[in-house]
Amino acid sequence: SISTFYLDRYLSMKYVDEELFQLIAMASIYLAIKIHSPKKVTIRSIASTGNGLITTHHMEAMELSIMKSLDWHLHPPTTVAFLENFFPLLEK
Repeated sequence: SISTFYLDRYLSMKYVDEELFQLIAMASIYLAIKIHSPKKVTIRSIASTGNGLITTHHMEAMELSIMKSLDWHLHPPTTVAFLENFFPLLEK
């Protein structure tokens, strides 16, 4: 869901074609895994799913473009964060 947040926010600011959409989606997935997952995935493994059309250089450039477009706000509210803040209020 976090990668979808990145993708949606980025697309709300920029018009992209189908090929660029694939790169943005892959970079969003990589960025979400990199920041929020305990499991680590290499950029090369994500780029390899692009059928040879996307290189690690493309991924790195798009990752930076996404981060700059989002003003480096990479920790969106999540369901878990909401519940962690909401449940203590029920106990009062």
